[in-house]
Amino acid sequence: MTPGTAVPVRRVRRLGDAAVLVDVEGSEAARALAAAVGACAAIERVCGLRPEIKWPNDLLVGGRKLAGILVELTLEEQEIRHAVIGCGINVHQPRFPGEPADRAVSLQQASGYQGSRAPLLAALVEEILTAAGQLADDPAALRARWLERNCTLGREVLAHAAQGTVEGIAADVDDLGRLILRLADGSTLAMSAGDVTIRGHLGG
Repeated sequence: MTPGTAVPVRRVRRLGDAAVLVDVEGSEAARALAAAVGACAAIERVCGLRPEIKWPNDLLVGGRKLAGILVELTLEEQEIRHAVIGCGINVHQPRFPGEPADRAVSLQQASGYQGSRAPLLAALVEEILTAAGQLADDPAALRARWLERNCTLGREVLAHAAQGTVEGIAADVDDLGRLILRLADGSTLAMSAGDVTIRGHLGG
């Protein structure tokens, strides 16, 4: 990462604050969903750009990666106490040396944004916390916001998870943020973590 060209963010929230975390199966995926929705809203608000979301945690513009999100959980006495949301956004890079041209993009390249990173950072914190609150209060509404921006569903994907790589059609995302894959034999698989490569997609 070139100094002065990107926005790296790490936001920590306790379980007792604003119900950012939901104690349900698969909720780590739902938190990533919420963070992605919030980050998209912040970018659109500040830069007028409307990114798409590739499940579970990449923001794309024109098929190229603009931002990535990571959610980490911390435990105290075997109980989840914190969620750490990390979000890195390419902001001022005029180019990406060593990267294929179809892999990465910055706000400057995509929208001509030349402004300070400070308003973007402020908007990120506000919008991610708003989305996290919606996750707790109305997960179906948050899912609907995600669906408006998704570029994964209906596509043929390779899903990479701890148990291996599976090929199928990305059929849906449930209220827990899990990706529902439809496999060749007609069965379905719910993924709460991992990564996907979209067949025929510029950025993978």
